Amino acid sequence: MPDKHSKEQEALAYRASVLDQQLKQLRVELEKVMMVLVELEKARTSVKEMKEGEDMLFQVGSGVMARGKLVDAKYLVPAGGGYYVKMSKEEADKKIGESIDRTKDYYNKINAEVKNAEKSLISLMKQARGL
Repeated sequence: MPDKHSKEQEALAYRASVLDQQLKQLRVELEKVMMVLVELEKARTSVKEMKEGEDMLFQVGSGVMARGKLVDAKYLVPAGGGYYVKMSKEEADKKIGESIDRTKDYYNKINAEVKNAEKSLISLMKQARGL
């Protein structure tokens, strides 16, 4: 029959395992969000640097590029649900900037959750050492 000490150890080990899994999931989410931020920043830089009539490379999908000239300084920007909205350079830059801000807020929220989970895990480890 397990004693009180071993039951407490078992409970702490279980809680630590659950926290560890949560941390792994949160860190994966942070990595995904960081990748989205990088892509948004690239898109914003591209929109700012593109000039009408300038020769450039355009991505057509799956890493395939095509050379061409920008003939209309209007951009198709994702509006959600698979829909796109045609925008001027300034509107596109503003919309991308808003997306960057929302994504950074989400990143900060997830990062705070990671820090809280890490603190909880450290606390559990200290409790386990004290038993």
